[in-house]
Amino acid sequence: MHFPLLLSKQRRTHITPQTMGAYHPAPSKESVSRSQRTGECGQATASQVMPEESARGSWTSKTFSMRRSRANWWGLMGAVYHWITWLFITGLVLSQLLAAVWNTVTTTDHLFYGRSPLSGPAPIVGSNDIPYNDRVIACVRTGNFYEPRLVSSLLASEGVEAIEEDTTGAARHGYRLVHRRVGLTTDVLDSTAYKVHSEACALIANTVDNILEACQTLGYTNLTRDNLTVVDGADSDRLFVLPNTLPVLVMPYWDNCEQARHAVPTYEGDACIFRLEDAYSDVTNTALRASFRGVNQSVRQERTIEWLARPGGDWKNGWYEDLEGMRWYTDVTSSTHGAPYNMMRR
Repeated sequence: MHFPLLLSKQRRTHITPQTMGAYHPAPSKESVSRSQRTGECGQATASQVMPEESARGSWTSKTFSMRRSRANWWGLMGAVYHWITWLFITGLVLSQLLAAVWNTVTTTDHLFYGRSPLSGPAPIVGSNDIPYNDRVIACVRTGNFYEPRLVSSLLASEGVEAIEEDTTGAARHGYRLVHRRVGLTTDVLDSTAYKVHSEACALIANTVDNILEACQTLGYTNLTRDNLTVVDGADSDRLFVLPNTLPVLVMPYWDNCEQARHAVPTYEGDACIFRLEDAYSDVTNTALRASFRGVNQSVRQERTIEWLARPGGDWKNGWYEDLEGMRWYTDVTSSTHGAPYNMMRR
């Protein structure tokens, strides 16, 4: 029985089934794919066969096209890279040439806040910098440590925690304080400020000799060293010694403030004004060092007289008293090291 099979390209072949013995197909260079699908009547259907030569030619054409496309892509990328490199080098060379002949001008703008002291005295809004006796702090020894106490609470215990030393006004080695309330009142710091200033007092006690030495370097002589001395009132002549205290007066910028400036009175009438920074305000941070920042005595005095335009006065109890009898407290500071203000940091 013969079954006709339709091939591609109009080729025909005959497959003769053997009824007996093994089946030996005739040798052929074509790869024949046969598929018999049995229909309802059990008859075989024809399928198409692709010659081997045709399949090989199609695969070769696709491979060549793909390789050529990849080669073009890498060539384009290489060209772009080289162009960018040369443009960058050219830009660098041109910028160097232009810098050699191009003149540049640098301008600096200084921003000023507030009012220039050269314009003369002027009222200051607020009261943040006033040394009130119920704002400033003394470090008082209590057992084996120093406790921060408001000076007003010490003055309220006159005869015990405040010893009157002079009432004539002749003494000049205290620091003059200001009253803002009538009568004597025992005040206390709030818990947060107390903790911060307790740690600061402990560090001041350990470094008090270094602080006094730094004040001497700034030009202050005859410093008070035993206890803190204060004058109770802006117009008062009464000078008090505060027993068992460090000779450093802590003057916060406002009530219960953690930041402050500091003063050590001298027997010459002036006071060494400075700031204790870094470790003094953050004792727990061991990476910080204990820093002292202050201005030379000569600069402080000269700038005060110059800005007030009131020469000929005298320094007494830490304040400047002009020829008209007016008293001025002063705080000169600068963030610039060296001249003209000779700021020192230790």
